[in-house]
Amino acid sequence: MGKGAGLCGRRSVPVWPRRKSVYLVEHFVRLKKEEAFAIRWHMGGFDDAVRGGSYAMGNAFEKFPLAVKLHMADMYASYLIEARGPQEQTH
Repeated sequence: MGKGAGLCGRRSVPVWPRRKSVYLVEHFVRLKKEEAFAIRWHMGGFDDAVRGGSYAMGNAFEKFPLAVKLHMADMYASYLIEARGPQEQTH
């Protein structure tokens, strides 16, 4: 596992060091566990922990479907919507 990432408890819930975005959001609204993991892993394979060989992202994706959905939405927005520009967007 990556530095600071691991599994916690009987249900093998993936854990990580507190990340800035989750920390900032929780100043304004209390996140559910699934929401916090989705925010934490929205970068998917572009996250340094994954490139370092951590399995925490895969564990989070298996346990929290919202994390996968948010990552896919981020990829769609970044590579299919924003990359085309406003003139080429069709919905």
